Amino acid sequence: MADNFKITLIALYDWNSLGVRTLHPVLKSDNIQVNSIFFKLANPNNTMAPANEADIEALVNLLKDIRPALVAVSLRSTMFKLAVRITQDIKSRL
Repeated sequence: MADNFKITLIALYDWNSLGVRTLHPVLKSDNIQVNSIFFKLANPNNTMAPANEADIEALVNLLKDIRPALVAVSLRSTMFKLAVRITQDIKSRL
């Protein structure tokens, strides 16, 4: 794979994201540049503050800095609508 090929993995509200935490070291062991972003964490009482425009803007700006060739989003089904919104924003702004 090209030396400048970067992958960014994003977990929504899930610090323990098994998918992201499994894929990251596997990709890294294949010498792929990989970053993991844990977007918004659940509150201590396991509630989730909704993502606002500033949160999404910060995520998009971080991705602009990283410049990944591929972005993968890991989510739980309750975050599907947020994942769609974030994916649309990433596609239109990167």
